Amino acid sequence: MPKRKESVFDVVLNVYGSLENPSFAFKVRALASRPYDQIVMRVLKGVWMQEVTDTNYDVAFEYLLRDEQQQWRLELSMVSAYAVLLRTGLDNTSKVVEPVGMQTTMLEQWLFDVLRQDDIEILSADVLSKPVPIRLTNVSPEHAQLYHALFSDVPIIPWRDKYKPVP
Repeated sequence: MPKRKESVFDVVLNVYGSLENPSFAFKVRALASRPYDQIVMRVLKGVWMQEVTDTNYDVAFEYLLRDEQQQWRLELSMVSAYAVLLRTGLDNTSKVVEPVGMQTTMLEQWLFDVLRQDDIEILSADVLSKPVPIRLTNVSPEHAQLYHALFSDVPIIPWRDKYKPVP
């Protein structure tokens, strides 16, 4: 996969235009153009998949994936060609699946291969946990991390917090 010239933080700043007064015009364009539909069609050939994108909070296309042993959440950013794959547990906990440095299943490796074919960068928990002082609706600038700017404006970090619905 080609190495990006811009850092993830720079991509966020360029796409939103401002951290203090961000523009969400990219979201409208992404929802209209559905840039990942070809990837979704390929993934559907190998695993059960259901879209669960919540356009009120998400700045990513979000999908539940399931086989007979495991369930995952695949998030494909509307900001740029970024993805995060989360293994989800029955107790509403999640773990970021990373392509290197951890044991992965054959299905997870296949998903990474599919994403890499389209130059989608798979981000690690370490990168996603970096602070970015962006003003979002549900996450304050002092608590915002790259995960929030790239995937979901919900005040949790899925691999650290159990999912709690926003009141």
